[in-house]
Amino acid sequence: MDPWMWVAIALLVVLIGGGAAYALGAFSSQPTVPDVTGSTVAAATQTLVAAGYTLGSQLTTASAAIARDLVVSTVPTAGTQLAKGQVVVLMVSTGPAAGVVPDVVGSTEASAVAAVQAAGLTTNVNQGNDSSMKAGLVFKTDPAAGTSVAPQSLVQIFVSTGAPSQSGGTGTEKVTVPDVTGKTQNDAIDALKALGFSVIATMHSSSTVSNGLVISQDPQGGSSHSKGSTVNILVSSGPAAQVTVPNLVGLSTSAASSQLTALGLVPDGHPGDLTHLLSQAGKVEDQVEAAGSKVDVGSNVTFRYYHLVLIKK
Repeated sequence: MDPWMWVAIALLVVLIGGGAAYALGAFSSQPTVPDVTGSTVAAATQTLVAAGYTLGSQLTTASAAIARDLVVSTVPTAGTQLAKGQVVVLMVSTGPAAGVVPDVVGSTEASAVAAVQAAGLTTNVNQGNDSSMKAGLVFKTDPAAGTSVAPQSLVQIFVSTGAPSQSGGTGTEKVTVPDVTGKTQNDAIDALKALGFSVIATMHSSSTVSNGLVISQDPQGGSSHSKGSTVNILVSSGPAAQVTVPNLVGLSTSAASSQLTALGLVPDGHPGDLTHLLSQAGKVEDQVEAAGSKVDVGSNVTFRYYHLVLIKK
């Protein structure tokens, strides 16, 4: 055979082998979902579209680590091999979840403050006499333990200074606490301080007691306590402002959360029924507080949304 024929055959083998290797490489490696954690929705969308993916309906999730309206994660997760043209869903942060006041009664001041702050709430420490709790231990909180409140809400912590001193035992003078309920805040404070008491005033909404008047007090009027002990008074801030709950059903979770936040309400979304339909994924399925009902500003509004389930083929 002509030597040049052998050369031609060898070159043909090399070309065929190289083409096969290229084809195998192209089909064996798929692109991976990029990591867009912490990005804005616009930036994440741009990145994913540039990578060749299609964006599905957004889902929302509470996150203490990722700021509100930034991307927490994707479905499928970052790094997953996924062919171009497939759907990627963004999980967008609604910020920290609503906090629940922890039960810290009986704890030391330091432990109570740490527990409340760990729940995403702020604290203010007050001192007061309490015969049922040793000095230095918490005897109550306001709001009470178990109350659901907005993130970063203020929790008043009351630390016992011990039981009031008994007259004759230490020489501390005992005084009868006047009844200041129904008085204005200033008049109540003046009356109590005139008798040697310390006063802590806390504001609280009330639909029955006029703004600026004392709703209740602790200790009660008529009881006997030592001069210098603390009297806590609860002062009305008037009726809480109310707003009408909007109809959330059918809205995306981000749109529902935005509407509630704009009204001064706290969105409380939870995954509901599973769906494989992208047109339903992330949309509100139902709500606890009925559309059209009146609730106080700052209240939680709870809703469920369809939860996307990916069907593997």
